[in-house]
Amino acid sequence: MERRARRRVSLGAAILLLVALAEAGAPLASLSTHDAPLPPRIEPNDNRNAAGLRIAGEVRVVLRARTGRWYPDADRRPAALTVAAFAEGDAAPTIPGPLIRVRAGTRLRITVINALDGNFAGQHLVVHGLYAHPASTSDTASVAVIRLAPGEERTVEFEAGEPGTYHYWAAFTDSTMARRPHLDAGLSGAFVVDPATGPIQHDRIFVLSRMELPAEGEGAEHQPERFATAMNGLSWPYTERIDANVGDTVHWRWINATNKPHPMHLHGFFFHVETLGDERKDTTFVGDMRELVVTERMIPGATMTMTWVPERTGNWLMHCHLQVHTGPDAGWGFPDIPGTPPFGLGVAETPPTAQRAHDMERDMAGLIVGIRVHPAPRSSAAVTLAGTSASNARHTVRLGVLGRMPGENGVSQMATRVDDPAAPGGRASSTGLGVGPAIVLHRGEPARITVVNESKEMTAVHWHGIELESYFDGVAGWTGGAGGGGPRGATSPMIAQGSSFDALMTPPRSGTFIYHAHTLRTSQMADGLYGPLIVLEPREVYDPSSEILLMIGGPTTDETHPLFLNGGHAPAPMTIAAGRHYRVRIVNIGETNDGNIVVLDGEGADAKPVTWRATAKDAITLPAVRATMRPAKQKVMVGETYDFDLAPEKPGVLRVKLYSSGHLMAAQTIVVQ
Repeated sequence: MERRARRRVSLGAAILLLVALAEAGAPLASLSTHDAPLPPRIEPNDNRNAAGLRIAGEVRVVLRARTGRWYPDADRRPAALTVAAFAEGDAAPTIPGPLIRVRAGTRLRITVINALDGNFAGQHLVVHGLYAHPASTSDTASVAVIRLAPGEERTVEFEAGEPGTYHYWAAFTDSTMARRPHLDAGLSGAFVVDPATGPIQHDRIFVLSRMELPAEGEGAEHQPERFATAMNGLSWPYTERIDANVGDTVHWRWINATNKPHPMHLHGFFFHVETLGDERKDTTFVGDMRELVVTERMIPGATMTMTWVPERTGNWLMHCHLQVHTGPDAGWGFPDIPGTPPFGLGVAETPPTAQRAHDMERDMAGLIVGIRVHPAPRSSAAVTLAGTSASNARHTVRLGVLGRMPGENGVSQMATRVDDPAAPGGRASSTGLGVGPAIVLHRGEPARITVVNESKEMTAVHWHGIELESYFDGVAGWTGGAGGGGPRGATSPMIAQGSSFDALMTPPRSGTFIYHAHTLRTSQMADGLYGPLIVLEPREVYDPSSEILLMIGGPTTDETHPLFLNGGHAPAPMTIAAGRHYRVRIVNIGETNDGNIVVLDGEGADAKPVTWRATAKDAITLPAVRATMRPAKQKVMVGETYDFDLAPEKPGVLRVKLYSSGHLMAAQTIVVQ
């Protein structure tokens, strides 16, 4: 379980002392009372240059595990983290470690040296992933680890194996990736095998890092959780900006070298999942088995390759959708020090007000990469999605952000209202508390959604999964930009109290999407500023009586702060008819959770899930080979949507159960008549 710290750290003399010590060169993670030489600085690694030398027909690589000072927030932090990292030979250590990249069939000779000293002197090292790929899960010899005592070195020789995206990693003890959370978590690197012949595909490699910082001293058990997250060694806003042109085929490789799952979400576009793998193997998907998604869940140790084609100019993001990994306390630093973002150390949340404007460098951190899409070469004009220009000939919807009100058990929740004069069945106005009402649009129909902020906080709204112009995407201070569809290259604004913002869109595909707050400094999304955005086929009439909508939301995943299902922990029962088909739409837009399991079964302790047919993932209709009948049990990560067809055969009682981390979070009864 992971949650954001919600208490303010006392600053005062303690912070001043830490800053003074840091300026004098003392690393925060190991402040010492005696003079000692500083560990080397750990540099970020953008994975553009492969390690090693080709000698006598083989590639030789030296990986030296060293103790170093890591600055995930670049040079603007007053202190470093003292952690373990790999270096290539005598070079500076890097996070992630040196890139091993060779062609299939290459003979590798890799020497690993345990040169840890200082804080980690005397630590043993257990190294994984340095063997021929793929590795059999049943052949322990093929996946043998390398165990190194302090000061010991070992050399292994093998052929690289089959093409794919793999990784190597190390820990101080026998461990799994999911159980390696602390200061050895920087001991990871990419291992890529290219085809034996032919051109090597142009791509980028991103390695995710996360380190928990153990609490120390008196009252350690009461200290807020501290951790640092990074992408290729840096945390937003210091992560690299990726440039692409309209029409490019962008190929990226991702490696989750952390102990947490990460739902990786791309704004404004869909991407194909080409391969999925881990340290040992990589699986390539072709034809109908190749998924098209906007969010892909990566478990600890997972690898993914993806391709996508930017079709519109402007600024975009790809990021982990867990707010705990992208909010302002996902980086590392000190609060309230002039010129530095207030990341880390359990910074208290401060809702944006008119007196504190949004700052994309202060309100986001961690696992985020910024993307800038430029016009295609020899083209001076921005590419505009059909129907996004300002026009009165639009389906107009009003989304009112009403503010916080007492919800279930007196808990403060966000209230919203949707006004849509064109809605069928007299649904011209609907109000929601803890979950917003559905917004219903049609494929190919120009729409204007006017977000009216009637609350006491500034806000911004993102249209998750919708393909639209960058300016309307809703990441204040970033989306938009040159060619992004806004006025004179402006970026998306925050919506102040009493103000409004028109989001223009013409959805090019139908399906289940999401709208949600994109103010990461606040808990607006967790508290209910979210809802379903349903896009129908042209002339299709929305019939809520044939829908079963399951919206997962809320801030945390423990029993003290359980997640919400449809805005509550025990929402009101719903009634459906036997023999009729229903579209079940499942949306997980919680603030942070490790993936929830939705189960639809009958009454009683021994009830087994009923069956349903899978129909869509992230609004993409599944091909026949994947649109199968299956037990009504689905794992859903933050930012994912799933659609199913349910046709109950006889009267009875069904129960929707929401589980997270093995705990029952919420349940809803469905009466079948």
